[in-house]
Amino acid sequence: HGGVEFSNSDPLMIQFFILWLKEIYGISLNELTFRVGINVVHINREKEVLEHWFAVVSAPLSQFTKTSFIQSRSKKVYKNFDTHFGTLRVKVRKSTDLKRCILGSINGLASH
Repeated sequence: HGGVEFSNSDPLMIQFFILWLKEIYGISLNELTFRVGINVVHINREKEVLEHWFAVVSAPLSQFTKTSFIQSRSKKVYKNFDTHFGTLRVKVRKSTDLKRCILGSINGLASH
């Protein structure tokens, strides 16, 4: 696809990506959308998971799209069940030109 997006489970990586977009490319928080991806076994924790990511990015809940619940064949219950918050996808709206700019920066760095 033509846009810019980043997914990660680490809140610090998410915050870094948002700051990087702001400081390097002038992207404001309101130009972003967010989508949580988490295993379907956490469906009853959806509100808690959303609140976790909301606190990480400090964006209005209106910028969050529908949670993506992932089906898994594994029935294993992990020890970190209550502290697992899945991944957050950060997507820049209308970002085809931004993607070209980032790819140009990468090519410029690679040629050094």
